[in-house]
Amino acid sequence: MSEEFEYWIEYDEDNYFMLISGEIESIENNNVTLIIKQYEVPREFMPGMTFGEFEIESVANDMILLKNFKPIRFEPGKEVPILGGAVRIRVSAKEHVAYPIRKS
Repeated sequence: MSEEFEYWIEYDEDNYFMLISGEIESIENNNVTLIIKQYEVPREFMPGMTFGEFEIESVANDMILLKNFKPIRFEPGKEVPILGGAVRIRVSAKEHVAYPIRKS
């Protein structure tokens, strides 16, 4: 799938920094798998940590794998924001296909 995303957080009023960035690995049924490729804060990432509706499932030397820990409901023709709106996913109204929406 290889659709990239960035997840920014506010650290002070109107001041933001990018916490993590990565790509969508897969969208299947009501599950989304994300891979973190880069993070901007010097912190240790551990399985069980959460980002929005996603939880770190595993940590390796070159990637961090996140999966949604609660079901995400995809409906035909509807758009679903995830990661606080950093990524939007739409399900086709004509066939059962979910895909990320590129930011304009």
